[in-house]
Amino acid sequence: MFTAWLLVCALGNQESWSCYPVQDMRGPYYNRDQCLERIDEMVTDIENTFDVRGQRYKTKCAYADIGT
Repeated sequence: MFTAWLLVCALGNQESWSCYPVQDMRGPYYNRDQCLERIDEMVTDIENTFDVRGQRYKTKCAYADIGT
């Protein structure tokens, strides 16, 4: 199972970046491809909701061994 994560970084001023972690609340996902697809959706949602472009994103599909 995979959890989607973003690190969203925006230029705060001319010399520094402000970064914020964003964890997906829909997952976890059964495979990495589903997780990566969700990350694409999250980036689109952030850009449309906050009307922003040009941020830097680091992405991660974190593996979690979820026992039954």
